[in-house]
Amino acid sequence: MHGSMSKELERDPDAPSERLRGTAEYIAELSDELAKLARAERLEFLGTLLDMARLEARTVAQRARKKGTVGG
Repeated sequence: MHGSMSKELERDPDAPSERLRGTAEYIAELSDELAKLARAERLEFLGTLLDMARLEARTVAQRARKKGTVGG
């Protein structure tokens, strides 16, 4: 494990879950916007793939949120 990462874990063991949640939520937002752009240009298959990425990112964010809660 990277040295600064191990120090971060010692200070805040929930930090990786928070970072993962934030990253996944950001990816979900971007995927949603990109899917809309794709569909506006009639790129339906690409829009569908981006929707799948958005759903996966939201699932990851929800799991990270649950993991970061007390008793979760």
